[in-house]
Amino acid sequence: MARIYQRTGKKGSLQAKGDWHPKDYEVRHIPLNEKLVKVIQSHERNGSLYVFCNEKGGPLIGNILSRDFRKLARGCGIKNASIHTLRHTFASHMAMHGVDLYTIQKLLGHSSIKTTEIYAHLAPNYLQSAISKLSFGEGISRKEIAVD
Repeated sequence: MARIYQRTGKKGSLQAKGDWHPKDYEVRHIPLNEKLVKVIQSHERNGSLYVFCNEKGGPLIGNILSRDFRKLARGCGIKNASIHTLRHTFASHMAMHGVDLYTIQKLLGHSSIKTTEIYAHLAPNYLQSAISKLSFGEGISRKEIAVD
C-alpha cells in the first residue's frame, strides 16, 4: 500500500499514484498534520517521486512490505499485526479522541457508515459531548423563552 503514495503538491495531503486504486476506485486526498508533513518532507527518498520507496527509489511491493511489517512486529513482540492494523488503530484513536463517525468514515473511505460504526463503542461519551456543545440558556433572557 505504501508504494502508491506521492505528494500531491497540496500542503499536507497524499494521493494514490500510478495504477493503484482503492477498492471503490475513488481518488482520495488524505489530510496530514503538520508534524507528519515535516517528517515526510525530511524523509530520504533517493531522488524518487514516491514518498515510500525501495533502496533504488522504486515503488515498494505491497506483499513484500506486508511481510516485512509482520516480521518487524513479531520481532518487537507484537503478534498478529499487519499494515491494516495501523489503519484500524488510526480510526480507533480518532474515535477515542472524539472525532465523529462521519469524519472517520470519510477519512477511511468507507462507502457506508455501517462499516465505520464498529468504532462507535470507543467513543462512549459522544452523546454527552454533543449535548455539551450547546449552551442552553446562556445569553437568553427569561422574557425570550416564556411561552404564552
